Amino acid sequence: MMQGIFIGNELCDGRIVNTNQQWIAKTLHDNGFFLNRSICVSDDEDDLKDVIKETLKKARVIITTGGLGPTEDDRTTEVLVRTLGKNSVINKEVLDEIRNYFKKNNRKMPKENEKQAFFPEGSIVIPNARGTAPGFYLQHDDVHFFCLPGVPREMKPMVESFVLDTLKMNCSDLSLNLETSLYKCIGKGESHCAELIQSVYPLPEGLSISFQVKFPEIHIRLHINKHIALEKVSKNIKQEMTHALKGICFSQDINMTFQDYIINKLITQKLKISVAESCTGGLLSAFITAVPGSSQILDYALITYSNDSKMKLLDVNKDTLNSQGAVSEEVAEEMAKNLKRQSGSDIVVSITGIAGPDGGSENKPVGTVYVGIFFHNEYQCLTLNLSGSREMIRQNTVFKTMMALNDMVNC
Repeated sequence: MMQGIFIGNELCDGRIVNTNQQWIAKTLHDNGFFLNRSICVSDDEDDLKDVIKETLKKARVIITTGGLGPTEDDRTTEVLVRTLGKNSVINKEVLDEIRNYFKKNNRKMPKENEKQAFFPEGSIVIPNARGTAPGFYLQHDDVHFFCLPGVPREMKPMVESFVLDTLKMNCSDLSLNLETSLYKCIGKGESHCAELIQSVYPLPEGLSISFQVKFPEIHIRLHINKHIALEKVSKNIKQEMTHALKGICFSQDINMTFQDYIINKLITQKLKISVAESCTGGLLSAFITAVPGSSQILDYALITYSNDSKMKLLDVNKDTLNSQGAVSEEVAEEMAKNLKRQSGSDIVVSITGIAGPDGGSENKPVGTVYVGIFFHNEYQCLTLNLSGSREMIRQNTVFKTMMALNDMVNC
């Protein structure tokens, strides 16, 4: 088992987000290892000692960050040597390096920095090319300690240059030899996706499935431990999942987002698109133009927020606005039809709605949005009833619009 111990009052009281945990866990996983447990602990000696003692009962690998600095509250080394019953020894080479670091920066080395040259007896120093706090590696019985500084830019090179190589050499039995198949889905919620693949359960030994919500996408991962799982069985499960998710899985490429997928599909099919936005205020246009090459497809991009702009730029009838209201199917249709006439685009989208927090009524509450869509010469109007904050309503409108276009393009 591998465990991370992330040390510092600033982590425990919320002053700093623990990005070290996320980065280390992902880096380990990308290299075939799994961080089974993580814990944040304060700088208090007793707290840290208790955590180390508890972790020693189960962990084979312990990675710590923080507590290697020169100040009084940096106590990782002292607590570790006392907990393990070891001696603390000075490394003269490290002390000279720290002195030279200050000398090169025309600064006098404070006495406190000398403590950074003390290490547990028998440990191996992990050099710090970006600061004064070296890390160290210590093997105690069957447990491997990697103690690293808490500053991310100092810690990361140590993981990449020392920790990973040492793990592969000394702890290869902890390597998962993991193969992962990724299914990126759109248009359905997490529970619905889980229901679609229910037939693959119970999973054979060595296989597991995880879900991750990355709005508006659902990522489903099939993890295959190649030490255990039979190749033929794994292949059958992958085929079954591919079939079950057909229609909502848009990609298995880790680098492909739904945004990239749909815009590149429009580019490939050479479909010109024009948009007229009211409540989304340019979010749909931004969604499109965020993808390189979108200039090949985007023609008109209008923000017609006021009634005057709807009348002047899109020839929306004043009587329609007065009788039906700006947020109505009728206005959405006139916006789309007149933009279609002006642009001649293959796809035309109009959006009008109430994003809130005010402006709603009993008949048209906040979250009511009408989306007019011309796909070639066929027209339809989507009526959306959304909830959440103003920003959530606007973003959901854009995603649901693009999902509707995706369905049309795939027909």
